[in-house]
Amino acid sequence: MPVFISSIPTIEEDDLKLCKELLSKNNVENIDVKLPGFEDKEHYYTNTGRAALYAILKALEITKGDEVIIQSFTCMAVVVPLKWLDIKPVYADIEQETYNISLESIKGRITDKTRAIIIQHTFGIPAQIERIKEYIDEINKNRSKEKEIFLIEDCAHCLNIKKEDKYLGTYGDVSFFSFGQDKVVSTTQGGCIVSNDRELEKKIERVYKKIPDMPESMVKYNLRYPILWDLIKKVYYKPQVLANSKYFSKFTVGKFLILLFRFLGLIKSQASKDDFGDPKEGVYKLSVKQKHLLKNQLDKLERFSTHREKITEKYSRLLDLDLHGFLIRYPVLVDYPDIVKSKLQQIRVIAGNWYNYPVIPRGIDLDKVGYTVGTCPNTEYVMEHILNLPTGLDVTAKDAERIVHIVEPHLT
Repeated sequence: MPVFISSIPTIEEDDLKLCKELLSKNNVENIDVKLPGFEDKEHYYTNTGRAALYAILKALEITKGDEVIIQSFTCMAVVVPLKWLDIKPVYADIEQETYNISLESIKGRITDKTRAIIIQHTFGIPAQIERIKEYIDEINKNRSKEKEIFLIEDCAHCLNIKKEDKYLGTYGDVSFFSFGQDKVVSTTQGGCIVSNDRELEKKIERVYKKIPDMPESMVKYNLRYPILWDLIKKVYYKPQVLANSKYFSKFTVGKFLILLFRFLGLIKSQASKDDFGDPKEGVYKLSVKQKHLLKNQLDKLERFSTHREKITEKYSRLLDLDLHGFLIRYPVLVDYPDIVKSKLQQIRVIAGNWYNYPVIPRGIDLDKVGYTVGTCPNTEYVMEHILNLPTGLDVTAKDAERIVHIVEPHLT
C-alpha cells in the first residue's frame, strides 16, 4: 500500500470496524474524553479546529476593529474565524529553523488594537512560547484589563508533546486542537478547546452552550470518510485502467475512486481557496459518535507517538538535521520541491507541502486574507522550498531510507 502523508494516516482496522458499528447505530452513550495533560480541565469539543478558534474569539470578546497576530506560513483554517468576526489578522514572520512565529517579528506588529496572539506549534515543533509569554506579560502590566493581550496556543499539530516537562497547550491562556483527517489523531473532522484560566473557561462554556449539535448527515460523512479512504489507498496504484493509453496512462483505480466519491459528495477536498464558509453552517459540537472514535485513537496515542519519534530521528540522522520529537510531518527545504515530490511518487510515497504559501491553499487571494507580499521574508523563502516527509504508521524504517535517498541530493 502506498505511503500517504495525509488522509487518515492514523486509522487502523479497529478504527474502521468501530466506524462501521457507529454508522449502524441510531444512538450511542455519551462518554467523557480527556486529552493527555489536560485531565483536570474541562474540554469543549467542536466539529473542527476553526470552529474551536471561533468560539475562543467569541468568548474573549475580540471583535470588529481588533487585531490578532498570527504567523504567516499557516492554513486558512486559522484566518477564517478571524474573517468571520471582522477581526484583522496581522501576520508575523517565522524563524526558519523552527517554522514557528518569531518573537522579534511579534514585537514589531503589536499595536493598541492587538488583542491576541495565536502561537502555532508547526509540525509539532515547540514555539518559543515561554519567551513570548514573558514578553506579553510585561506588556499587559501597562494595559487595562479590557485591552490585555491573550495568548492562544494552536495545537493542531501537537498532542501529548511536552516542552521542559510541561505540555504544549498549557502555556497560554487557552488552547485549541484539531482532529482532522491528517492530524495527530483523527475523527475526520474535529476540534477541542481547553482553557488554562477559570474565568475564561466560564465564558467559553457560555458560548459553547449556544453551539448547535452536528447534523446527522455530517456525522455520517465523518464516519464514512475513513472507510472510503481506506479503500482508495488499497487500490491507489492498482492496475492502470488505461495503461496503454497515450493520455490516460497514469489513471489508476484509486484515482478513479477519488473522482467518483467526490462527484457523489462522499468525500471532499481538504480546503478550497475560494470557500471561506459561514459560522452558521460551519460551527457545531462534535458528535457523540466521533467521541468514541476519538477515544479509540487516544488509547493508541503513545504507540503513534513512539512510531513518529522513531521515524523523525531516522530522518534527522540520515539527513543530518537538528529536528527531534514526534513530528506530525518532517519538514525539509529542497530545491524544486515539485520535482522531488514527483520522484517520491515513483516509489509510491505521497509527500506534503505545508505550507507552500503564506496562507494555504496556494493561490488563495492574499488580499482577501489580509497578507501583503514582502512583509514576511522568511516565510516567502521557506514556502518556495518546503517539502513534508511522512512520519505516519505506514512509514517503515526502510521507507525512510528510500525517501532520504531521493530527498538528500536536493536539500538547500
